[in-house]
Amino acid sequence: MQTLAHFGVEATVIGQISGPRVTRYELQLAPGTKVAKVAALKDDLSYALATTEIRILAPIPGK
Repeated sequence: MQTLAHFGVEATVIGQISGPRVTRYELQLAPGTKVAKVAALKDDLSYALATTEIRILAPIPGK
């Protein structure tokens, strides 16, 4: 959450699923925060989190 906050994105973790290779986090964005803003930060977030790739799935139907 600190990394998102560093980029000016307010969000709350509402779920986490850990698998053998991947951990998925479900986030609820603050009112007025556009999903496109988070998606546009994909490369910056990947760099800040020291990982080679992140996937942003948004919006998730039914959630």
